[in-house]
Amino acid sequence: MRGWPNLGMALALSCACGACGGGGGDPDGGDGGVPTCAAGELRYAGTLDGLPVSGVEDLSGHTLVNLASGGLNCYLEVYFTPSGKLHLEWPQTVLDDTESAGAGSLNLAAQGGLNAGNCNGAGFPSSFTLVEDGARFTLRELRAAPYCTGAAIAGEIRGCAAF
Repeated sequence: MRGWPNLGMALALSCACGACGGGGGDPDGGDGGVPTCAAGELRYAGTLDGLPVSGVEDLSGHTLVNLASGGLNCYLEVYFTPSGKLHLEWPQTVLDDTESAGAGSLNLAAQGGLNAGNCNGAGFPSSFTLVEDGARFTLRELRAAPYCTGAAIAGEIRGCAAF
């Protein structure tokens, strides 16, 4: 949790990150097939229903809450310029650099792009890792919106977001 001594501290961050100029590694490479991101960007790659998908989005901000309380899950929301959102959620506080189970979605529908995810009603089929400057994720067992009841989509999306 970013080196704070009190692990019970709620972490709610919101920032306006500047757009990046690109770069940041091979979109299909990275750690375990997860793309590598430069500061201020989200990169994703994968296959959905047999078709390759990949892209780079400029970040406009993010919110991270890494303390579950009152039956509410922890979450990370990453916002893109001009629109779109990555949503990840998990049931309990996690430490940086520790892969954890989660649920999530990547919604680029307003840009005419993909919109796929899963919901925590199906357990936590995806995985993610919080890192010092962002997150890495793999979304699995995907569905079209609405993510709990939408049509199943074969494949997975791997990606990263760097704040």
